[in-house]
Amino acid sequence: IDALTGLPGDDLTSNKLGLTAYPNPFRNILNIGFVMEEASEVSVDLYNIAGSLRANIYKGKLSKGYHELQWGGSENRSNLPAGIYIIRITTPNGIYTGKVAGF
Repeated sequence: IDALTGLPGDDLTSNKLGLTAYPNPFRNILNIGFVMEEASEVSVDLYNIAGSLRANIYKGKLSKGYHELQWGGSENRSNLPAGIYIIRITTPNGIYTGKVAGF
């Protein structure tokens, strides 16, 4: 059972980046936390369950250590219907995903 969504699937707290997201489900604001093992380029994106890119949350270089990104506000969230979304974090070391619910 996924710790974030309560649905069957990956448990975000057990992945390599320590990826967390809250509140879940989210309405207007989504906080995404993760640990970078080394400084590198990173892209954080939000996809709908059909695999369509809905938002680029962050793209750039991050230092080693813990990072927390906040995405949302009415201008960003207003075009997302309720549903399940996939957070995708892409680094040179791999791609990491987790599920969140928006309402």
